[in-house]
Amino acid sequence: MQKQRNALFEDIQLNVEFTGQGLAVEYITTRAGIYAEVYKPERGVRIGETGRSICGKIKHDIRWFRSMRDGTAPESQLRRTLPIAQAAKRTGDIGFAYFVVCSDPRLEDKV
Repeated sequence: MQKQRNALFEDIQLNVEFTGQGLAVEYITTRAGIYAEVYKPERGVRIGETGRSICGKIKHDIRWFRSMRDGTAPESQLRRTLPIAQAAKRTGDIGFAYFVVCSDPRLEDKV
């Protein structure tokens, strides 16, 4: 198991250690929370949150990364020029590592 460096924000533990291989999808929680996708070739970090399953969100992103690389995404997606889209076109999902930043149950309550 990889060592985690934790930070505390308003009494919520956050894993901010984005090194190593990241998590395989089968080990990512199905709880809502905050996640990080690290683009390994350039060490870019995308942090997001989801009110649903982090695992489900990562699986969705992996499908999108692959379709961008393979050229099977809708034309409107393939025309995107944001850094995440360009990275996905270059490497697909293989270039990314996935991390759970926090799955504290309090994050499920949007209020």
